[in-house]
Amino acid sequence: MTNNEFDVLEAVAHMESCGFTGMFTGRRYRRRDAERCVKAGWLEPKMLVACDGDGFHLEPERERGGYVLTEAGRQALKRERARREQVSA
Repeated sequence: MTNNEFDVLEAVAHMESCGFTGMFTGRRYRRRDAERCVKAGWLEPKMLVACDGDGFHLEPERERGGYVLTEAGRQALKRERARREQVSA
């Protein structure tokens, strides 16, 4: 797993832990990195409703393509976190 792929998975996991349904790509996380995670089976593309930073839906409500973690993605992220923890220790 590359650093960029790890960063994307970390970001999606963080967004989901904060109560958001997934993550959009943009300036910080690139679509090509997310698409590599999709190809590996770690992310799934999904239509998500855009919202502001407080979690309120933008008006008018509109959907954009985003990404959500799959169960395989959660397991891969867990393994990668453990591997990186061993390397840094």
